Amino acid sequence: MLHLGSTYLYVKDMEKSIEFYKKLLDMEPTAKTFDRWAQFNFEGKCIALNNNKFDRKKIDTNKNYIEYYEQRLITYGNNIVLNFWIVCFHELVSHG
Repeated sequence: MLHLGSTYLYVKDMEKSIEFYKKLLDMEPTAKTFDRWAQFNFEGKCIALNNNKFDRKKIDTNKNYIEYYEQRLITYGNNIVLNFWIVCFHELVSHG
C-alpha cells in the first residue's frame, strides 16, 4: 500500500510561505537552511518548502547553467513533488 510521506513545494516567496505554513500547521519549521529550504515534520509526514531562486543567486557565474535554468520556464504556485513510501514491498511483489 502506498503512503504519502512528503510533499515538496517550490515557492516564490520563502518568507511568506513559511509564515503561511506556520499558521496553518500551528508550528515552527522543523528544519531550515538559509532562505533555500524549510520543512515541517508532523504525524510522520513532511511539508517541505524549496526556494529555487536561492540556487540561481549562487550560480550566476556559470553561463551554461544559467541558460539551462532560464529555459526551464518554472511557473511558481503549481510545482509540487509527492514522495510516497510502501509498506511490505515484498508482499506487493509476490502478489503481483
